Amino acid sequence: MANILQRGFNIQGSEPIDSRFTVANSAARLAITNAYDGLLVYQLDTDKLFVCNDSTNFSQEASWTEITNQTLPEQGGTGAGFPFEGNAVLSGSLELYNNALGSSTLDSYIADSDNLKLYTYNSDEFAINNGLINNGTYNAIYEIFNDSTTTCRLTRDALISIDLGSEKVLDKIKFTYNSDEVTREIEIYGVKDFDVISEATLNTKITETSASLLALGATSPNNASNLYSLTSNVIDISLVSTDPDTTLVSAIPTINKSPFQYYIIKFNDVIIEGIGIQNNTDSNYTSIKNIDLYTQTFSKQSTTNLNNGLISSSEAVIGTLTVSELKNPDGTNFSSGNGGGTNVVANPAGNNDGGNLTNITVDGINYNIPSTTLGNLEETDQSIIPRTSNFHSLGSSTNKWKDLFAVNTFFGGIHEINLETNGLDKMQEGTVLSLQNGTMCPCKNEADPLVMGVVSKGENYPIVLGAEPVLVTGKVEEGDYIITSNVEGHGKGINPKHIYDQQLFGKIIAQAIEKGDGKSYTIKAMIRKM
Repeated sequence: MANILQRGFNIQGSEPIDSRFTVANSAARLAITNAYDGLLVYQLDTDKLFVCNDSTNFSQEASWTEITNQTLPEQGGTGAGFPFEGNAVLSGSLELYNNALGSSTLDSYIADSDNLKLYTYNSDEFAINNGLINNGTYNAIYEIFNDSTTTCRLTRDALISIDLGSEKVLDKIKFTYNSDEVTREIEIYGVKDFDVISEATLNTKITETSASLLALGATSPNNASNLYSLTSNVIDISLVSTDPDTTLVSAIPTINKSPFQYYIIKFNDVIIEGIGIQNNTDSNYTSIKNIDLYTQTFSKQSTTNLNNGLISSSEAVIGTLTVSELKNPDGTNFSSGNGGGTNVVANPAGNNDGGNLTNITVDGINYNIPSTTLGNLEETDQSIIPRTSNFHSLGSSTNKWKDLFAVNTFFGGIHEINLETNGLDKMQEGTVLSLQNGTMCPCKNEADPLVMGVVSKGENYPIVLGAEPVLVTGKVEEGDYIITSNVEGHGKGINPKHIYDQQLFGKIIAQAIEKGDGKSYTIKAMIRKM
């Protein structure tokens, strides 16, 4: 049972409190007989940390898991960074950006009151034109960003907030000083918002991970052996001169190349004169002649989102895409016939058509991709089949096909579009129609030679050909000819033997396919005027 300690240890020595915590090599780690699940052990020869996950088999390598540090050395770690090896499980969403960086160039940044703010560490805002000490005269800080040769004496606790107007990768910042008063240390941050007004708000941003340290220190070209380091200030104090006309250039490269729109320059103390006195109460400012920002071009070339099993991209695939196996939602192979998966190639001929996907090949069969709306198909070698039967239309009353060519046609009723009459769609299906004063109307006279067609349900176009319902009155036998009757909108049956003696030519609208009898009913009849 564990002992209860009322107060903590006060360790005076430099050795670990538990000898198991640090071992020389793997042999010593596997020889720890009193290991427990969760024991953390640092192995000196490999500079790696291990955790025991099976204390019953402590002498087996499989009972230990390496906790790998993936942070890069230049970022303060000892790991190799990406790529990670092995498998990873993501429970949320993943966004991948391909950030293409170009060469570093002097940025065209022009400082003004909208994109540059100057604060002390306690959030007091400097009046831009009178907060800088220069022997009684005041210089605007804008000048040192706008290629001016005027020296600006900036107090040692200044915090400069910069808005570049858009996301850019800051590659380095070059400071040109009067060499008698130079900054001891400079920190450069990228932030997500233009609202950092003090050291306290900056620290809050860092805690919230909305601010990132990009660089720390300075580099003098006259002291090339002291290269940029995260842990040391490499300005050579011996280069600081009492001559204010001598300049010293310090270019600070950033290690973190993430893009930001907003950047913070934080000054920490000054070094004055050749002796390197810091924080002198009489000279608590740094003399800056110019600050140059060097940026790299940045663009999000494409975005891939993985979320809930779906993969989407912000840009279409251009060029050639080969997929070795394409699956249906149920896990079966989607294939046009090769049985071993599907080979899909986009724009196989390399024709990108100005960046548009124009065609796709599946198992060697080419399919053209319409350039505008689906339906404007230039050609296809597949059947065009609607998902729902008797629901979709091909063309419309206002957008008609010009010509239709086919070897075989399979239709129901054929409607005459040139006999369109508003109101037919409200009439009973099968109503027999005659022409009256140029308009289609329900028939009223027996054996009317101007009989034209039959009402189709819900349409303003009459049926002129097809086996469709016809509204009739009286007894009708199978095979009878249908002519108009004296009952409005109704036809009647006539035995074919009367076609000559009653002179019915031009008066027949249909021939009965079935028989019936009644005052008003419909039968199926083959509609065609004879």
